[in-house]
Amino acid sequence: MSHWTKTKAKIKDLGTLERTAKELGCTVQKGVSLNSQWAGAVDAEMVLSYTDKSGTVGVAGVVKDKNGEYVMQMDEYYNPIVEVIGVGAENLMHGYTANVVRGQASQIGFVSGEVKLENGDLEIHITI
Repeated sequence: MSHWTKTKAKIKDLGTLERTAKELGCTVQKGVSLNSQWAGAVDAEMVLSYTDKSGTVGVAGVVKDKNGEYVMQMDEYYNPIVEVIGVGAENLMHGYTANVVRGQASQIGFVSGEVKLENGDLEIHITI
């Protein structure tokens, strides 16, 4: 049975999240409802969508939790968006975190470089 699941990661920069989602091939809509055939609808700050090779559209949303913090929410049951953003939005959050680090380093004049490790992790180096 389908149901809404939320990520544990908190999102503070919606602009960086939007850019990261687009880098993964998602389209982004703002201020719309997140709908699931089985799990119902919720209001979302942003809805990410992805169309797989068969033409099936999958969605995930950015919603405010009860503490007013932004989190990812999606129905992971047969949802094509999981192919690109990962289970629990893990791929999306890895990219988001890397983009936040790069952006903050750049803002204070540091230079960042990165190496993708064999296990898939990203190692970011920051130089003063």
